[in-house]
Amino acid sequence: FLNGKGPNVKFKFSQVGSPEVSLKSTFSSSGINQTLHQIYAYIEIEVYSIAPKKSKPVLFKFDYLITETVIVGEIPDTYISIPKK
Repeated sequence: FLNGKGPNVKFKFSQVGSPEVSLKSTFSSSGINQTLHQIYAYIEIEVYSIAPKKSKPVLFKFDYLITETVIVGEIPDTYISIPKK
């Protein structure tokens, strides 16, 4: 609704240090005898936002999906679902 309205203010960003990257691996169920394996890169980076008369550090944290694989097992001859009491 208000996109593009108001004064034009320019921002600049300057990187403070080096990004920290760590890998995260997850396994989750994806159906009968199927497992979903995902590998993420967890990235943290600190930058300075530079605006007229004010600058401050800003920390960005995000996950980046690197790969995703479905591991398929053998299909059983029968499948019985017994509800928990």
